Amino acid sequence: MNRSLLVIDDDERIALVLQRSLRDYAVDVATSAEEALERVAARSFDGILCDLALPGRDGIAFFAEVADVRPGQEDRVRFMTGGAMSERDSTFLAHNAGRVLEKPFELERLRRFVRDFVGGPARDLPSMATR
Repeated sequence: MNRSLLVIDDDERIALVLQRSLRDYAVDVATSAEEALERVAARSFDGILCDLALPGRDGIAFFAEVADVRPGQEDRVRFMTGGAMSERDSTFLAHNAGRVLEKPFELERLRRFVRDFVGGPARDLPSMATR
């Protein structure tokens, strides 16, 4: 059985690319923190990959609330970011340095990052063909 992964990104195109790139996992996609919290309330995930910059509740707010929704799930959260946009973001990223994947990233780096915190396929996956 494939390990489960929740990907949270408000850009549906990016979320779709991430889902396709991580096809050896059972990937659910949420496009907002609110939607992601609903998914986490319904079930647990082996890993959660959350964009830090989300409209409304951002990734930091999602992280603060996920433990209330499903205790223990906060340990499975990792973040993607293109960089800190505020002092709050900078402080958060500094305290969670090992849990952050900096954008832009190559697909193989993404796969290694996910494999390191979720487990799963030990082999390298072929890159997606360009369309």
